[in-house]
Amino acid sequence: MDTNMRKGLLYLTPVALLIVIFFIVPVISMFHLSFLEWSPTKANTFVFFENYIDLFHDSHFLQSFGNTLLYTVIVTPIIFFMAFFFALVLRKNTGSNVVYRVIFFIPFTISFVAASYVWLWLLSDTYGILNYVLLKVGIVEKPFNFFNEQFRAMMAVSMMIGWKTQGFSMLLLLSGMAGIPNEVYESAAIDGAGRVRVFFRITLPLLRPTIVLALILSLAGSFRAFDQFYVMTHGNPLNRTMTLLMYINRVGFEYFEVGKSAAASVAFSLFLLGLSVLQLKAGRYGRD
Repeated sequence: MDTNMRKGLLYLTPVALLIVIFFIVPVISMFHLSFLEWSPTKANTFVFFENYIDLFHDSHFLQSFGNTLLYTVIVTPIIFFMAFFFALVLRKNTGSNVVYRVIFFIPFTISFVAASYVWLWLLSDTYGILNYVLLKVGIVEKPFNFFNEQFRAMMAVSMMIGWKTQGFSMLLLLSGMAGIPNEVYESAAIDGAGRVRVFFRITLPLLRPTIVLALILSLAGSFRAFDQFYVMTHGNPLNRTMTLLMYINRVGFEYFEVGKSAAASVAFSLFLLGLSVLQLKAGRYGRD
């Protein structure tokens, strides 16, 4: 082993230790706990797959999975289409476009908790600005409750998340568009291709890897929803906005069923891994 290789390994050692301590060890511990009946007051008992069996017979787990899936189906298109629209509008590197890019990206820098409280204040049926405007204009006769029905609450949270996170997806798509050579568009213009044809025949195919990346990040983030629902809905009404992470948190830290909570975490992680693999395969399909 030469000197440069030794130096490289030496520089990588601190990062490798951090990965082992804060990622690999917790993942192994999570798998181990998922096969135990854990108790803070007595010895742990190895129960094989009992936690997984109980998990898939728990109606609250199945409900939280359905809630999370519904939320993901709603919020992912909102994020993507908002980001794609603004990326197309702001793709030219003009001074005004740079300013607008910064403006649209700023909400992404706000924490989920802070953004949730701001939107909770805006949408409140007692002191919210939106309800005040709706009443003054005469669109509604009494304050509108955005959180007393599942779909309304999902839409309210989804609009907040779309506002907050589309800036990041927009920058991803802008970087992908910047990587498309101008010569390709010039050749298409010479051949007489219209804007619609250029968009579907050139922009979309060449942008496919970036689109896949943006969708993977959006989907993974949507399935990991916790803060926004914890602040804005608390899982109400009747647990119909309780997400998977809220279920895992409740089972592990309120009911102290740590083994079951770990089993839910393992199942959730494997689900996200499989979903990402499918998306990557879909992104490569037909690329050649």
